[in-house]
Amino acid sequence: MSILNSMIVIDDFDSQIQIEELIPEGYEDWIETMNYKVGDKIHIDYMKDEPNYEGREGIIRSIDDMGQIHGSWGGLALIPGEDSFRKIED
Repeated sequence: MSILNSMIVIDDFDSQIQIEELIPEGYEDWIETMNYKVGDKIHIDYMKDEPNYEGREGIIRSIDDMGQIHGSWGGLALIPGEDSFRKIED
């Protein structure tokens, strides 16, 4: 939770570089999660150890406190940094 609180403060800076320099090591994938929000439509390019999920599309329903993305594409969460997915722009 302290990372989230820190991000709220850090988010006031103008430079993304400054933000990334202040993120503790191992939290880089958390930055990627910030680019998505509930309601975004995504396309799954690759899901680690789950070939049946490749090519699926769905709507983000929630993002948990570990940064895993849950949605309408099936029962498994996407994990930034391990899985490959992208937002579909309308």
